[in-house]
Amino acid sequence: MVKSSGVARSDIECVAFSAGPGSFTGVRLGAAVAQGIAEAWGALVCPVPTAEAMARQVAAWQTELTEFHLARPSRQHLAYISTFNTKGGELACTESDRLLD
Repeated sequence: MVKSSGVARSDIECVAFSAGPGSFTGVRLGAAVAQGIAEAWGALVCPVPTAEAMARQVAAWQTELTEFHLARPSRQHLAYISTFNTKGGELACTESDRLLD
């Protein structure tokens, strides 16, 4: 995939993975794969909170928002909720993931 994208391995400085919250096994697998690739390519490993990655997409698509909440389903009919704002042009997490019923 790297070859088909036109990016050289030497250009890759960081391998990111979704650091959760999420299933323990899924997060561990993502971290392990990222570490393996990063080690082989001489790159850093960059854990990215799932909510932050999603919030960056929301902020890019909905530029008029200054504050918004993300809700992601969890097991057992619960949801992870986090709050972000974009005041001043920068994305900031104002309330970290919390598990709610």
